[in-house]
Amino acid sequence: MDKIVSEYNKTADDKEFLTNLEKFSFFMNEFNSLKYKMIREPNDPTMKFILKELEKIPKIKNGDILYNERFVKSFYRIFWDLLSKLGIGTQNFYDFIEALIYQLNRFTNKDYIIYDCHSTDKYNCGRAMSIINKHPSQFLIYNTDDKGYMDVNTQMNYMTCENLENRGKREKVDKKVIEKHYGRFAKRILKEIATFKEFQVKMEETNKGIMLYLSNSNEVKDIKEKNLFRFLIPFDYPSSPPSGTFNDLTISEIDIDWKPNSSLREIIDRILTKQKRNEFPKHKLLMCYLLDL
Repeated sequence: MDKIVSEYNKTADDKEFLTNLEKFSFFMNEFNSLKYKMIREPNDPTMKFILKELEKIPKIKNGDILYNERFVKSFYRIFWDLLSKLGIGTQNFYDFIEALIYQLNRFTNKDYIIYDCHSTDKYNCGRAMSIINKHPSQFLIYNTDDKGYMDVNTQMNYMTCENLENRGKREKVDKKVIEKHYGRFAKRILKEIATFKEFQVKMEETNKGIMLYLSNSNEVKDIKEKNLFRFLIPFDYPSSPPSGTFNDLTISEIDIDWKPNSSLREIIDRILTKQKRNEFPKHKLLMCYLLDL
């Protein structure tokens, strides 16, 4: 790719450059030797090789081309293919993603690719990439959700905050509503809710299950100590696990660690322990969360 960019910087031929990019893919022998979820050391030879290859790419002189639709599509195809392969082959991908993004921004533009991981666990970080079209930023690299898909929670916060007006109305916990939806498991859910004594608890009916909101926002003054859990309790609970967010972070499947005899209390305690230990990935506090409080 360094040859394609070098030639473009000389000729300024947009059409030829875009055509060459559409034909380009990374074919590296190193991909054939990638192991599944390998823990890589800082001096890992595969990562060093990839970074050196990216370092060869000169800065694109024409900044306008970066926002051409054909360029954006090619960039996404080329570099998501690269990052996703490295992510599959690297368990601790979080340790390398910032260095990779640095190189991508170096030859494009500052903040052309932004990175923000809204997950409660580092493992998911860097395993999703979306086009966001927020000039000068064109791409967001972020985290997967509790099912391994691109995290919708993070996407919505960057593309547009959730429409708060269209949300269902949050009500006090209604025993009859829970009994209607969960049958013989209603007692279990109500017992779990009874353990959330340090939180105010409200609920909302959705087409996927009951959404529980656990908040201590009225009890503390410091924003850093205000916590909001959102748990979606699926209708086939406890066969299927809950999902949700902690403040503006998507709760990772690692923190859910669900078994039919697990409980929401276990998830809450696990996450609050990580909070005390400052073990969450780097992330920015998003406005949508502040509005939710």
